[in-house]
Formats: sequence, structure tokens, C-alpha cells
Amino acid sequence: MTVTLASPPSPSERVNVLYRTFKSDGPDWTAMPATGGGTTWKATVPGTGEGGMFAVEIAGRQGEAYRYPDVRKETPYRVVAP
Repeated sequence: MTVTLASPPSPSERVNVLYRTFKSDGPDWTAMPATGGGTTWKATVPGTGEGGMFAVEIAGRQGEAYRYPDVRKETPYRVVAP
């Protein structure tokens, strides 16, 4: 999965792609570290053939993170159907 950010994170921040399957009884969110730089980041997410829900997390110091989509403003994930 390729993620394009509006602006680059600071050097001390890390980018994670969060994913989970559509199954309501499936595993909880899994974070995959993304590699890249600037505004373009990539992570390999295992395919399940069941579609998925995805989000991006920019994490800094302990307890500091930003998640897109923003859970305070909209559905906290993007859906990709199977």
C-alpha cells in the first residue's frame, strides 16, 4: 500500500499503516511500519481476499500520534472491498 501525505512528517516521527479485515470477529488492528520519506510511504499488508479497512498513523513521542482518517471528524478508516 502506498500512502501520500499532505506534508512530510518530522524526522522523529514514524509512519504506520493500520489494517484489519472486514470480519467483525476477526483480529483487531495491526500496525505495519511504512518505509519511505517526504510525503510518500509504503507498507506491505498481507492480502486475505476478504477486503479490508485501512488507516494511517503518524507517531512521535510516547502518547503522541495522529491518525488519518481523523476519528473525531469522520469514519476512522477507509474501506477496500474484496
